[in-house]
Amino acid sequence: MAACQGELADSARLPWMRLRYSGSAHYWGLAIHTPSNGKYQPTPWFIGTPQEALDLACDLYVTPLTD
Repeated sequence: MAACQGELADSARLPWMRLRYSGSAHYWGLAIHTPSNGKYQPTPWFIGTPQEALDLACDLYVTPLTD
């Protein structure tokens, strides 16, 4: 498994996701970190590339909220 973390300006690190290799460079599994319980929750509906996984995690954690 490979973990991906974000880094804040004060060097604090925030976990985002973990990738699980499934035998192909093009198809990976994904678990998203849930801050409320500190655990990684598998996303059985996701199978994709590492770039697609990072795009999804960024949409969840980095995209600013709008009014």
